[in-house]
Amino acid sequence: MAGKGLFLVTPELLARLSSHPEQVVRKQLEGSLMMLAKQSPWSIVHPTLVDVDAQEEKPSEELQHILGCLDVVHYK
Repeated sequence: MAGKGLFLVTPELLARLSSHPEQVVRKQLEGSLMMLAKQSPWSIVHPTLVDVDAQEEKPSEELQHILGCLDVVHYK
C-alpha cells in the first residue's frame, strides 16, 4: 500500500528531488521513488518524463538514477 500513497504524491516528490537543499533528503526521496519505479514503473514514468522535460539544465544525479532504474525495469 505504500506504493499507492507514493503514487499520489509523485509529482511533488520529483519536484523536491531536484530542488531540496539537503542531500540526505534528496537521497531519501530518491530511495522512495526507486522503490515505486521497481514496484509499479507505469505509475512513475509519465511524471518522471514531465519533470525531466521541465528541467532547463541537465537532470540531477538523483533523477538520472531514477531514469536508469526505469530503463532497466522497462527492458526486462
